[in-house]
Amino acid sequence: MQAKLYTSLFAFLTLSFAAYAQNTKIIPPTNNDDMPGNSTMERKPYGNYYGYERMAAIYTASEIGSSGDVKLIGFYMNNVTSGAAATPAKVYLKHTTSNTISSSDFASEVSGATLVYDATISSFSANTWIDITIPAGTFLFDGTSNLEVLVEANGGGSGTESSTDKAFRYHSTGSDMFQHWQADGSPPSGTGTIETYRPNLKIEAGCEVAVNLGEDTTICTGGTLRLDAGHPGSEYRWNTGATTQTIGVTQGGWYKVNIVTANDCKGKDSVYVDIYPVAELTGVAYTNTANHYMFSGTGIYNITDYQWDFGDGNTSTDPNPSHWYANAGAYTVKVIASNRCGSKQASITVNAPVGLQTLQYDQGLLNIYPNPAVNDLYLENKTGTTFKDISFYSSMGQQVLQNTPDQGNDKLHLDISGLAQGMYLMRIVTDKGMISHPVMIRK
Repeated sequence: MQAKLYTSLFAFLTLSFAAYAQNTKIIPPTNNDDMPGNSTMERKPYGNYYGYERMAAIYTASEIGSSGDVKLIGFYMNNVTSGAAATPAKVYLKHTTSNTISSSDFASEVSGATLVYDATISSFSANTWIDITIPAGTFLFDGTSNLEVLVEANGGGSGTESSTDKAFRYHSTGSDMFQHWQADGSPPSGTGTIETYRPNLKIEAGCEVAVNLGEDTTICTGGTLRLDAGHPGSEYRWNTGATTQTIGVTQGGWYKVNIVTANDCKGKDSVYVDIYPVAELTGVAYTNTANHYMFSGTGIYNITDYQWDFGDGNTSTDPNPSHWYANAGAYTVKVIASNRCGSKQASITVNAPVGLQTLQYDQGLLNIYPNPAVNDLYLENKTGTTFKDISFYSSMGQQVLQNTPDQGNDKLHLDISGLAQGMYLMRIVTDKGMISHPVMIRK
């Protein structure tokens, strides 16, 4: 499967690079000129007759006909003379729901727009497009709103050229879709002039759609993950060779898809899927020395959590717990071994031949301090017995801490910093019997 996956991946990558050509639109498509001879409008957007000239024009989503990252904006130049000057310019793009422009000042009109170009245009040639390139990721056109294009020409002062040194191509729209401003000495501050003519526009945008296969993820062995590329009715190319909108994933690896929508927009995404094995457990094993039982699972694989029940009301979450039975008898020991993909259970019956004698706690012979304790607990043993095991049990009977002391140690230190605040039962198993005593932990 891996060889097939990587072979398909090569084909996928070849397709993905070919699929992301940009869509270029000319508005109007005929690039006609309906308005010759109007020097005031035709020198927009990059004229310098006034020191500060401004324009704003609306182009509809249907005219643009695509969505995605805007790569280029161009205006068509009809005529240019030797007196044409370089133009320090700023270009802004803005989504709008309006089909027409209302009279406003330029500061209000440009509010909320994205600055996509701020440089000087030095070269102007007649009968050609004056294009500016927009850095990738600067403005993503959503394909449903209308687009407003705003331009500042900042020659400065009282201007740097005559009124007819530049002439751009315009067409009639029949609606108020254009506004312009101009002033000497400082940028215009008043309302602009509304027109039904609008400069011809070239716009290049990637027709891209969002595809979301989700975050990298893990599935359990034997499970199936459904990946959905969305956008019903599109053409689909998965690196597995599938051509459907959804695929079922049962093996690990990279899964990638390219789509082409009905209106020829492109999209792609990828996700990495890892396989997590199920929990395995075949049984329970134990060893016993003088009523001290050590338990473990057999045939275990990829276990992260254990829940032991010793059959006498006590439990543990240790992988290999130890336990002392206070009374003789037959006990069914059960364990649930689990991981994120499920659990397995096993059990065994043990026969404890003898119980443990219960010894009374004598503070004069066994000093447990401090009690309440925080992180450390000390035991001074003057009972004449040897401590074999010290365990802490929660109020639910679960073994939460187990310690095997060094033989012959009459003063012990226990680190209890890992225990939460609360009341615990401490059981001390000695060579003569068992001592039980409550311990309070405070944090």
